[in-house]
Amino acid sequence: MNKFTGLVSIPAGKFTSRVLLARDRKQLQKSDLQGSRKQKKRCQSEQLRRTRKGALREAEGVTYEADAF
Repeated sequence: MNKFTGLVSIPAGKFTSRVLLARDRKQLQKSDLQGSRKQKKRCQSEQLRRTRKGALREAEGVTYEADAF
């Protein structure tokens, strides 16, 4: 019996077990991917790109305002 089904007192049927196993596998794959060096490098480059865009927007100032013409 799964930890979740024990907490909510639901007997684990065929479909419940399948869904829970699929979610467990998906979470394991996600955690493996997040731990890889390639993924970390990609996340760092995305964060750097976002911060650069933010800095450019702040330096440029307001480009549009209502009734500013």
